[in-house]
Amino acid sequence: MWTCLLFLFILPFVGTFSTSDMLAFVSKERVEPRLCIVGGGSRVEYFAPVLSVAEEMGVLRVAAVYTRSGKVNRKAMDLLRSPAVYTDLKLMMRENEPAIVLILVSSLASVQVTGKVLEVFEGIVLVETPLRAPKEWTKSKRIGVVENWPWLPLEQFKRQVVKAGILGSIRRVANNGRSICTHGAAKARAYADFPVAFESVQRNKVGRQVHTRAYSSAGVIVDNIFPKGGDRNMVAVGTKASLRGNCIITKENIQNHNLLVLEQFGKSAPVFVQTEFYGTRNFPLFISAKIGGYQIRWDLDLSLRAVASLDQHQYGSLKHILEAAKGNILYPLAQHLADVRLCEFGPGV
Repeated sequence: MWTCLLFLFILPFVGTFSTSDMLAFVSKERVEPRLCIVGGGSRVEYFAPVLSVAEEMGVLRVAAVYTRSGKVNRKAMDLLRSPAVYTDLKLMMRENEPAIVLILVSSLASVQVTGKVLEVFEGIVLVETPLRAPKEWTKSKRIGVVENWPWLPLEQFKRQVVKAGILGSIRRVANNGRSICTHGAAKARAYADFPVAFESVQRNKVGRQVHTRAYSSAGVIVDNIFPKGGDRNMVAVGTKASLRGNCIITKENIQNHNLLVLEQFGKSAPVFVQTEFYGTRNFPLFISAKIGGYQIRWDLDLSLRAVASLDQHQYGSLKHILEAAKGNILYPLAQHLADVRLCEFGPGV
């Protein structure tokens, strides 16, 4: 409707504008998709810089926040330029007509709150790390989970190593005490790049750690050892070589040459990584290394201004927000719940 009114307004001036001028003028009036937040606690404070960057990029607008108490984290409110606050969920949906709803509540409250949102909203729903969900939700293509660890810069770099074929065909992947259960399972399974189902899941307790093992339909072994401790590394084992190491790149682990280790032909050697850090958060602008005769490089896909206020985990979260603004889900609920099966608390569904 607004576009039509705009054309009526500029119609008398058509003779003074070229076609390209008119299209440029109209495009400036285009409204970004609206995002509404459900939840107002510490999770909102973490996501506020992420959402602020998305707003600055012009891909969405944070329209409103719903909380039962009507209270929202003050730092988040200031950074998001004080969006409207509602204590009535239906009213927020009706008055703002969002394209995306971001649910930021505790894992224990996640199912109940998400269910209420799904009753009154038909757009994209992003949830921050639920542990369980009704089985029928896994069939939905509009529910995603904001799991940031697989999208850390170094994790994206390692998946490029895998895709280049340097390791050969992947046979085993593992979170070897590097991350807590859910994050570790998601990162390890991402190396193998297969969707959803595991054929079986076995659980054993070794000392204070739990060791879960699953087999994909293609025969890839996925090990998840948690909680954090022991060797503390991520592992990808192929038919030609294996790669193990950290998941976050820092100045310290580059200087100590313990960031990544390549095991090939019965020998282990550190991978010498090059990078350049930017800003107070020491964000990597690129990651480059020669591995197995291949030059592998990951480059930052956002502007310097965009990442100046983000850490590497928030960058991973931003990837989900940007995809949702395009109408896509980066990490479907079904995949997340399959990965959660590799956790001590049992099936996610």
